[in-house]
Amino acid sequence: MKRVQKFVVIAFRLIKGRLLIAEMREARGGEASAIRLAEMMSQNWAGAAAFEVHVEEESGDMHAPRLLAAFGSVPDLDEAMEAAA
Repeated sequence: MKRVQKFVVIAFRLIKGRLLIAEMREARGGEASAIRLAEMMSQNWAGAAAFEVHVEEESGDMHAPRLLAAFGSVPDLDEAMEAAA
């Protein structure tokens, strides 16, 4: 299966002491765009993080996440990607 590189921003909300995904968006403008989007989204949520991921085109499965930037309250990388899967 073919994998493509994508930039994803995940915003988190805090509910009963747990960080949960509030919103997930693809940033089409590359790494810098993803970082700017994460910073903007963190103003409306508990926090947001920008990731570079490799996505299998057929299944949509994400692999090899790399944290680019985090703003506000975000879970660790493994927890964030597990919640997004």
